[in-house]
Amino acid sequence: MQRHDVESRIQQTIQDQLDDRLSLKHTFRYDHAYAEDRDRMKLDLFAVERPAPESHHTPQTILVIRVIFLHELKEIQIPNIFMPEDMRYDRLGKRTLKAIFDTANALSYELFVTDLTGSFYERLVKRRALQVSQDCVQITADTDLTSDVGSPKVGLGKVSSPSIFDLLQQD
Repeated sequence: MQRHDVESRIQQTIQDQLDDRLSLKHTFRYDHAYAEDRDRMKLDLFAVERPAPESHHTPQTILVIRVIFLHELKEIQIPNIFMPEDMRYDRLGKRTLKAIFDTANALSYELFVTDLTGSFYERLVKRRALQVSQDCVQITADTDLTSDVGSPKVGLGKVSSPSIFDLLQQD
Protein backbone atom coordinates (compact mmCIF):
# COMPACT_ATOMS: atom_id res chain seq x y z
CA MET A 1 0.00 0.00 0.00
CA GLN A 2 1.26 3.45 -0.90
CA ARG A 3 2.12 5.94 1.85
CA HIS A 4 -0.51 8.36 0.64
CA ASP A 5 -3.14 5.60 0.89
CA VAL A 6 -2.21 4.96 4.54
CA GLU A 7 -2.45 8.68 5.32
CA SER A 8 -5.78 8.98 3.51
CA ARG A 9 -7.27 5.97 5.31
CA ILE A 10 -6.23 7.32 8.72
CA GLN A 11 -7.58 10.79 7.92
CA GLN A 12 -10.87 9.24 6.76
CA THR A 13 -11.02 7.29 10.02
CA ILE A 14 -10.62 10.52 12.01
CA GLN A 15 -13.20 12.28 9.86
CA ASP A 16 -15.69 9.44 10.43
CA GLN A 17 -15.22 9.80 14.20
CA LEU A 18 -15.11 13.58 14.65
CA ASP A 19 -16.31 15.66 11.70
CA ASP A 20 -20.07 15.43 12.32
CA ARG A 21 -19.70 16.35 15.97
CA LEU A 22 -17.17 19.12 15.28
CA SER A 23 -19.38 20.67 12.62
CA LEU A 24 -22.13 21.37 15.16
CA LYS A 25 -20.23 24.19 16.90
CA HIS A 26 -16.90 24.56 15.12
CA THR A 27 -15.24 25.30 11.86
CA PHE A 28 -12.29 23.00 11.30
CA ARG A 29 -9.53 22.11 8.90
CA TYR A 30 -7.02 19.36 8.26
CA ASP A 31 -3.42 20.42 7.57
CA HIS A 32 -0.70 18.19 6.10
CA ALA A 33 3.05 18.67 6.27
CA TYR A 34 5.69 16.40 4.80
CA ALA A 35 9.36 15.96 5.63
CA GLU A 36 11.71 16.48 2.69
CA ASP A 37 12.15 12.75 2.17
CA ARG A 38 8.34 12.26 2.32
CA ASP A 39 8.98 9.39 4.70
CA ARG A 40 7.39 11.37 7.51
CA MET A 41 4.09 13.21 7.43
CA LYS A 42 2.19 15.25 9.99
CA LEU A 43 -1.58 15.50 9.91
CA ASP A 44 -3.23 18.11 12.14
CA LEU A 45 -6.92 18.72 12.80
CA PHE A 46 -7.63 22.25 14.00
CA ALA A 47 -11.02 23.46 15.24
CA VAL A 48 -12.32 26.96 15.96
CA GLU A 49 -15.49 27.40 17.99
CA ARG A 50 -18.15 29.40 16.22
CA PRO A 51 -18.90 32.43 18.41
CA ALA A 52 -22.46 33.17 19.45
CA PRO A 53 -23.90 36.08 17.41
CA GLU A 54 -23.64 38.54 20.30
CA SER A 55 -20.43 37.16 21.79
CA HIS A 56 -17.48 39.46 22.29
CA HIS A 57 -14.83 36.84 22.98
CA THR A 58 -12.32 35.90 20.33
CA PRO A 59 -12.58 32.23 19.44
CA GLN A 60 -9.43 30.21 19.95
CA THR A 61 -7.97 27.67 17.57
CA ILE A 62 -7.61 24.23 19.14
CA LEU A 63 -5.31 21.49 17.90
CA VAL A 64 -7.72 18.56 18.28
CA ILE A 65 -5.39 15.81 17.10
CA ARG A 66 -1.92 15.54 15.61
CA VAL A 67 -0.92 12.34 13.84
CA ILE A 68 2.68 11.65 12.82
CA PHE A 69 3.32 9.00 10.17
CA LEU A 70 6.74 7.33 10.29
CA HIS A 71 6.48 5.19 7.18
CA GLU A 72 9.92 3.56 7.32
CA LEU A 73 9.10 2.21 10.79
CA LYS A 74 5.44 1.54 9.93
CA GLU A 75 4.47 3.61 12.96
CA ILE A 76 1.80 6.15 13.66
CA GLN A 77 2.36 8.45 16.62
CA ILE A 78 -0.22 10.67 18.27
CA PRO A 79 1.48 13.35 20.38
CA ASN A 80 -1.72 15.38 20.78
CA ILE A 81 -5.39 14.54 21.22
CA PHE A 82 -7.53 17.19 22.87
CA MET A 83 -11.30 17.44 22.49
CA PRO A 84 -12.98 20.86 22.56
CA GLU A 85 -14.82 21.57 25.82
CA ASP A 86 -18.28 20.77 24.43
CA MET A 87 -17.05 17.36 23.18
CA ARG A 88 -15.40 16.11 26.38
CA TYR A 89 -16.69 13.23 28.49
CA ASP A 90 -18.33 11.55 25.48
CA ARG A 91 -15.45 9.08 25.02
CA LEU A 92 -14.65 10.61 21.62
CA GLY A 93 -10.91 10.63 22.29
CA LYS A 94 -10.83 6.94 23.19
CA ARG A 95 -13.20 6.03 20.35
CA THR A 96 -10.99 7.93 17.93
CA LEU A 97 -7.85 6.19 19.24
CA LYS A 98 -9.60 2.82 18.88
CA ALA A 99 -10.70 3.57 15.32
CA ILE A 100 -7.20 4.76 14.38
CA PHE A 101 -5.71 1.62 15.94
CA ASP A 102 -8.11 -0.62 14.01
CA THR A 103 -7.26 1.08 10.72
CA ALA A 104 -3.51 1.20 11.44
CA ASN A 105 -3.46 -2.43 12.51
CA ALA A 106 -5.22 -3.48 9.30
CA LEU A 107 -2.48 -1.62 7.40
CA SER A 108 0.30 -3.31 9.46
CA TYR A 109 1.20 -0.08 11.26
CA GLU A 110 1.75 0.22 15.02
CA LEU A 111 0.11 3.02 17.02
CA PHE A 112 1.83 4.99 19.78
CA VAL A 113 0.46 7.81 21.92
CA THR A 114 3.37 10.07 22.86
CA ASP A 115 4.08 13.18 24.96
CA LEU A 116 1.45 12.07 27.47
CA THR A 117 0.53 13.90 30.64
CA GLY A 118 0.92 11.80 33.77
CA SER A 119 -2.81 11.30 34.29
CA PHE A 120 -3.55 10.30 30.67
CA TYR A 121 -0.54 7.98 30.71
CA GLU A 122 -1.85 6.27 33.86
CA ARG A 123 -5.36 5.91 32.42
CA LEU A 124 -4.03 4.32 29.23
CA VAL A 125 -1.76 1.95 31.18
CA LYS A 126 -4.78 0.92 33.30
CA ARG A 127 -6.50 0.16 30.01
CA ARG A 128 -3.60 -2.18 29.14
CA ALA A 129 -1.64 0.02 26.75
CA LEU A 130 2.01 -1.08 26.65
CA GLN A 131 4.44 1.14 28.52
CA VAL A 132 7.18 2.32 26.19
CA SER A 133 8.64 5.19 28.23
CA GLN A 134 7.49 7.60 30.94
CA ASP A 135 5.40 9.56 28.45
CA CYS A 136 4.68 7.07 25.66
CA VAL A 137 2.45 4.01 25.33
CA GLN A 138 1.70 1.61 22.51
CA ILE A 139 -1.93 0.88 21.73
CA THR A 140 -2.47 -2.82 21.01
CA ALA A 141 -5.40 -5.16 20.47
CA ASP A 142 -5.38 -5.74 24.25
CA THR A 143 -5.80 -2.03 25.03
CA ASP A 144 -9.36 -1.45 26.27
CA LEU A 145 -10.55 1.76 24.65
CA THR A 146 -14.25 0.91 24.69
CA SER A 147 -15.27 0.43 28.33
CA ASP A 148 -16.04 3.23 30.76
CA VAL A 149 -14.18 1.77 33.73
CA GLY A 150 -12.12 4.46 35.44
CA SER A 151 -13.25 7.22 33.11
CA PRO A 152 -14.91 10.38 34.33
CA LYS A 153 -18.63 10.57 33.63
CA VAL A 154 -20.88 13.56 33.39
CA GLY A 155 -23.88 13.40 35.68
CA LEU A 156 -26.23 16.28 36.29
CA GLY A 157 -23.74 18.84 35.08
CA LYS A 158 -20.77 17.56 37.05
CA VAL A 159 -18.10 14.95 36.47
CA SER A 160 -18.35 11.92 38.72
CA SER A 161 -16.75 8.50 38.97
CA PRO A 162 -18.70 5.38 37.99
CA SER A 163 -20.56 3.67 40.80
CA ILE A 164 -19.72 0.17 41.97
CA PHE A 165 -23.00 -0.96 40.40
CA ASP A 166 -21.82 0.23 36.98
CA LEU A 167 -18.65 -1.80 37.41
CA LEU A 168 -20.48 -4.94 38.51
CA GLN A 169 -22.87 -4.81 35.55
CA GLN A 170 -19.96 -4.96 33.08
CA ASP A 171 -18.99 -8.51 34.07
